[in-house]
Amino acid sequence: MTRIAILADLHLPDDPTTCKEEILQWALAKAKEQGASWIVGGGDLLGMGTLAGAKRLRKYLEESAIPFLLTAGNAELRTPKESEEVARILATAQQTDSVILLDSSVGRLSPEARRLLRELHAGQGRGRLAVTHCPPEAWPESDYTLLQDAYCQGLISHVVAGHVHVDRIGEFCDTVRGLDPDKAVGDVPGFCIYEQRDRTFFREEYCYEKADPRTWEEAARYDLLRHLGISGMGAPLVALQAAAELKIEPVELRWKSIVHEDQPQLEAAIDNWRRKVPGALLSVHLPDLYWGQDGPSGEEELIRAVAWCTRKQVARVTLHVPRMPISAWQDPSIREKTVALMKKLITPLLEAGQGVGIENLHMTPGECDNSDRKFGYTIAECDELIRMLDHPRVGFHFDLGHARNNAPFASREPISSYLAALGGKINGCHLHQVTLMPDGSMENHTPLTTPFGKLISLSSLFLAWQNGTCKHAPLFLEVRSGGTLKSYLALKDFFDCFMKQI
Repeated sequence: MTRIAILADLHLPDDPTTCKEEILQWALAKAKEQGASWIVGGGDLLGMGTLAGAKRLRKYLEESAIPFLLTAGNAELRTPKESEEVARILATAQQTDSVILLDSSVGRLSPEARRLLRELHAGQGRGRLAVTHCPPEAWPESDYTLLQDAYCQGLISHVVAGHVHVDRIGEFCDTVRGLDPDKAVGDVPGFCIYEQRDRTFFREEYCYEKADPRTWEEAARYDLLRHLGISGMGAPLVALQAAAELKIEPVELRWKSIVHEDQPQLEAAIDNWRRKVPGALLSVHLPDLYWGQDGPSGEEELIRAVAWCTRKQVARVTLHVPRMPISAWQDPSIREKTVALMKKLITPLLEAGQGVGIENLHMTPGECDNSDRKFGYTIAECDELIRMLDHPRVGFHFDLGHARNNAPFASREPISSYLAALGGKINGCHLHQVTLMPDGSMENHTPLTTPFGKLISLSSLFLAWQNGTCKHAPLFLEVRSGGTLKSYLALKDFFDCFMKQI
């Protein structure tokens, strides 16, 4: 009896401290426990196709003592100058009596994969499992036809693909959601074992339960739900009323909205919420500080907002990194002046015992990774600013959507990398979904109504929360167009469902 474990779409980074390391080790141990005859890598096991990741991956596979086969994905090709050596390190046989690997790393069959399919014949064994990275329906017609012919002749019993990060079971071809906690859709990271019985393969699924709140103790689930809050964005009165009715403890209001509200009415709404919700925690998203050719701007509005926050005794504030070119930040003189000004502006908050969360930004359409781009798009840049501000109540406000919608940095520094590097400094988070638009761009601040969505999955956040690598801080749903409350209620129902299962 042959049991084939399909591992795909881990996107292992160079950094060995992320939770992906732990997930890979779990998957290999679980496959061994379940009696896997083979480990088959379905592509994108690496994040950037670098030598550092390839060497670690090969080491883990060899230490598992399970025979393994690997086919490449598009991520294995992301560092062209290292691709040839990476391919050499990860080279394996491409077929056995029960499995054939078909390289579709560039979105179509490689010449070698086409040759393997053409040379298949009944004498080599029938009913193999074909494993590839890109789903066949996306291939050119000629490649798809070649695969279909092999299937119709009985030379291939079934096909398994990755790439799309979602589980799908079909008559001819399955896909697997993969091991990436940042991208696996529909559930926590997992892998499948295909067991061969005669000429048929039967699929078994295995989930990484540590990243699954449904497996946590009741107190841990309640703790996470208690930290889940909402952002008022353009409607502070609506948010405060909803928070009072639903007993939501963390609420964040935007200064741009606060300043246009009737102040007595706003104060009454805050007082009502605080009276009804004993654990009420008010945060304010401050206006931005800019640094252009003529120096800083935005100071006056920041001073006004900080004064309001100290009077209203907010618990904490969120402040974007300064809006400035990366080239300006890299100038020591400008960098020192910027930090000195920021320290001056936030001092009243710190003296009042209030926290300050520095929020990461993201690349915008038209920007390129050069000296013209803005500052604050990488882990190192955010960390440097926080360290230079040098105060125990200045931490990192992590916007998961900004990290996801941040090409080309998103592949190098995904959500799990931020959590590994800066999780201990987090004092707040923004949660929202990122939606892929028809023109190929991504739109931020769209509703996040499931923990395991198409572009953003919260599995790595759940895992960091449970492991203690991420501080337990307010998680504000920052969603536009009235979607904040919709997202909150959907996630609350999700967690409440867990409670009812106890």
